[in-house]
Amino acid sequence: MDYELAIIGAGPAGYSAGIYAGRSGINAVVLDKVGGGGLAMVSPNIENYAGFESISGMDLMEKMQKHASKYSDI
Repeated sequence: MDYELAIIGAGPAGYSAGIYAGRSGINAVVLDKVGGGGLAMVSPNIENYAGFESISGMDLMEKMQKHASKYSDI
């Protein structure tokens, strides 16, 4: 498949970029050499992230990946 945009890194910023690209009609792919989530995946607790008072890094990244996959190939 051909993509208009390749996003390198599947951490919070990469997932956000994929969501915004897809919502803008840009055919995007999010790539990561290790898998999704970045360093946030190993954080036991993330506090005060928009929309979440407290959430584990793994849970947050799973939610972001699910949201991003609606708009971009992950």
